Formats: sequence, C-alpha cells, structure tokens
Amino acid sequence: INLVTDIFPALALGLEPPEPDVLKDPPRDPREPLITGAEFRRIAIEGAVLSAGGLAAYLYGAVRHGAGPGAGGLAFLTLAVGQLLHAFSARSPRHTIFERNALPPNPHLSQAVWGLLGLQGLAALFPVTRRLLGLDALGPADYAVAGAAAVGSLLVNETIKGARHRGQTTNPA
Repeated sequence: INLVTDIFPALALGLEPPEPDVLKDPPRDPREPLITGAEFRRIAIEGAVLSAGGLAAYLYGAVRHGAGPGAGGLAFLTLAVGQLLHAFSARSPRHTIFERNALPPNPHLSQAVWGLLGLQGLAALFPVTRRLLGLDALGPADYAVAGAAAVGSLLVNETIKGARHRGQTTNPA
C-alpha cells in the first residue's frame, strides 16, 4: 500500500516548480549536513501529529467497534489519507496551504493525491479489497472521523509551520 500511495505524490513533488522567492534565501553552507537538527525536529513533529491523528481515530474506533479490524481499519484509513494530504504541506518548508498564490500551481500533485484518495475510497468500499487488506466495513460516521482526523493533522502541521516561519522572519537566528 505504501509503495502505491507514496510513489505518485513523490513523483508529483519532484515536478514541483521552484518557489518564487527561492532566490531571497542565502546559499546553503556546503559543510552543513544534508538534514539539520532543525529539520529532524520538524520531521519528528509532523510525524507525531500524523500519528496522533491515527491514534485518535483508532481510539474512537476501539470504543465504537472494539479493538480489532474496525478500529485498525479506521486508523489505517486515517493514516493513509493523512499521508496523502501531507503531500500538500511538503510543497514548501515555509509557505503554508493558507497562503493563497504563494506557490505556483502543481496540477500533478493534485491529480496524484485526489486520484489516490479515490482509489483508497474504492478499496475501503469493496468487500474483496477490504478482505484482502483485513479491514471491516466502516459507516458514514467512521469515514467522517477518519477524514476529520486526517484533515486535522494537516491543519495542525500547517499552523505549526506558519508559526515557525513567522518566528524566523521576526527574530532571525
């Protein structure tokens, strides 16, 4: 599943046009590590937020359906959708999805994400694919919880990114 859901958004991100303000940044120090401590912290925080969304959906599912395939399927759906939506956040380390027209459009990313969301929905709807993936059928409330947790993770990560960038522009370190 990860091979399918990761490849197409990653390819689309590889086709991402450069940010219009990229030349305002100073050159990167060639002695600087490829991934800095600050970037590791950002990755850890973003991963923790996505995981918290999946865990919240799992806990909801465990209360509603009991710990088992229903709760696991809800967590799986939340993490899969959250990961796909996170691709929109990965477009820029500083510009958020809340900033209109800050980045040039990337239709490849939109097509990849929405297409895979559709495939994810189809996989969750058909009994054959559900059985193959070890998932139980979910109801409308379950889909709403999974969607809310996935979108909530994206919004939290984007809010943190915006606050981090505002702090860097007002107080450069």
